[in-house]
Amino acid sequence: VSHEMRDAKIGERIIANLIDMETFLIRDPKQRDKVKKRAEAVKKMLKSRLKIKEYPTSTANTNNIMSCVRDMEKKLNWKPDLIFVDSVNIMLPNNMIRGMNTNDFCMAISTDLRRMSFELDVPVVSCMQLKREGFNSSNIEITDVAGSIGSMTVAGVIVAITQPEEMKELKRYVFKTLKVRDQERYLTSYVNVDYAKMRLTDCEQGNYATESPKMIFTDNDMSEAVNLISPIPVLDKFNAGEDI
Repeated sequence: VSHEMRDAKIGERIIANLIDMETFLIRDPKQRDKVKKRAEAVKKMLKSRLKIKEYPTSTANTNNIMSCVRDMEKKLNWKPDLIFVDSVNIMLPNNMIRGMNTNDFCMAISTDLRRMSFELDVPVVSCMQLKREGFNSSNIEITDVAGSIGSMTVAGVIVAITQPEEMKELKRYVFKTLKVRDQERYLTSYVNVDYAKMRLTDCEQGNYATESPKMIFTDNDMSEAVNLISPIPVLDKFNAGEDI
């Protein structure tokens, strides 16, 4: 569920990941036949259940989302396994009260999302921006989250995704758990990011503060990572003798 990015843009990013092509090539008219061949091959292998719903910024709340889900469940016999909502800060609360400050606003929306998760019996994943101080920080804390500290009490799991300056050159994100109910906090891990294909892949772990973690860029390692998401070798079966 997007309240910011166009649904077609989200679909484009997912397709780029699946067919193993850069997003700018997907938009290139000269690549149309190649994109179509790969998409058709993936379509034969994967039965997509993904639904992308777009609401303009600050026009919808969780009541709208629940109504949409129940409507599709009734008409299409479809129920989600997981709901992503982008994002808390640009939604509306179900009960808008005059004079609500930012803290009340975000807290109300977070509570609505939690209630929706329980009522639909589906996990909900959403996000919030960091404060300016936390943008380039390598040591994010819950207090660096913008909006409402109350939202942090509502969430069951909180993961900070950051990219300090030292990680930008390595094309890597840092994932740090800030809150996990009844489990250890402050666990940190790293993932490689391929911006052109909108893809995250595993990488060797290390303490980047004291050493430079090794990148996984060998042919075998990259092939294995790509095949987890985009099983390119199988595409040849559907397009034998053709250049895809």
